[in-house]
Amino acid sequence: MMNGEKPDIGLGDYWEEIEESLRTLIECYEKVNKVISWGNIGRLRRKAIRIADVSSKKVLDAGCGPGYMGAEALRQGANKVYFLDPLPEMLAEIPKTLRGIRGEYERVMGIFEKLPFRNSSIERVVAGFSLRDAYDLEAAVKEISRILVPDGKVVILDFYRPDNRIHAALIEAYLRWGVPSLALLAGCRKAGLYVGLYKTYRRHLTGSQYKKLFERYFKNVKINVLMGSVMLLEASHPLVS
Repeated sequence: MMNGEKPDIGLGDYWEEIEESLRTLIECYEKVNKVISWGNIGRLRRKAIRIADVSSKKVLDAGCGPGYMGAEALRQGANKVYFLDPLPEMLAEIPKTLRGIRGEYERVMGIFEKLPFRNSSIERVVAGFSLRDAYDLEAAVKEISRILVPDGKVVILDFYRPDNRIHAALIEAYLRWGVPSLALLAGCRKAGLYVGLYKTYRRHLTGSQYKKLFERYFKNVKINVLMGSVMLLEASHPLVS
């Protein structure tokens, strides 16, 4: 449970509802991801991890869920992966996700706003469709910058909210009506909970707002848009140590 003042950016008091929805959707998590991404979720993760350049690096998969981003990091040669999530049920899924994948890893229960790592102790941070679920987005980005080494890098893969209102409205419509319908077709018995994706997107920053936020804490920030609706944000050389 999060305590304190409501943040300016982030889920705020909506955080607990979203976490409970995620807890309920674990059994159909990856099946639905494949359907709503039109089969591209694996390719998107591989691209994000390649950009993160994780070979021989100590990596944090932040907001890891069942651990698919971290699993890809291990495939691409990460030295060690820390899987961090606030839900023990998600962390319990990680050994299944890693079946057949070799490499050192550790499961850690925690949240973006209070990462349980020392200053400058992690070389790479990756987050796949999870940062937008932070209770306090500003605090989350500041914490990521704190734990990264001076030449460290964070790569964020998430939905893209364009500054163009028409483009943004089209993505909102897909998340509000298309995603729950596809989840139902994929066999998810609680597909209605995927409406929460739309609700988190409504509180999501635009691409330009994300860039400004990360530029407060990182020297180099770059955003690429994939498939018209997915943001790949890359930030390196943290300004906060």
